[in-house]
Amino acid sequence: MIAFIEKLNSEVLRSIERIESRDTDVLKKSLEASRVLGEAFDRLKQYIIGYRFQNDDEEIKFFKEIKPRLFCRLIYYRKLYNIEMNRPVGSIEAQREYLDAHVRAINAYTQKRLDFIRYFRSGATHLDSLYFLRGQTDTEQYLET
Repeated sequence: MIAFIEKLNSEVLRSIERIESRDTDVLKKSLEASRVLGEAFDRLKQYIIGYRFQNDDEEIKFFKEIKPRLFCRLIYYRKLYNIEMNRPVGSIEAQREYLDAHVRAINAYTQKRLDFIRYFRSGATHLDSLYFLRGQTDTEQYLET
């Protein structure tokens, strides 16, 4: 598994570096990077579907450390593309309001998941089996009224 992931990650990083260095258009860069990352993520997903983890620790490591490193880039470039694609062409003030609304939405998203974010960033491990093993459901978390 590690060899496959390292090779995939290396390919992705080289592609992203090429994309970032050759173009200044944010929309083009973010769209192309999203495609590269989406394809890589699909390859990773297919690999993992057919892969049998050796133990719970390996599965936790994959979902806690390995997958987020790749997936965070995909989220970043897709968000960047969507924000820039829908950015108003009006005044600076209109653009500022638009971007401020996105910042507020990101902050609201973060607030809803603050317990998990703190757990993840702290390096804690006592809830790893709940958060990072497949088949574990936590129906009480993130419920909205």
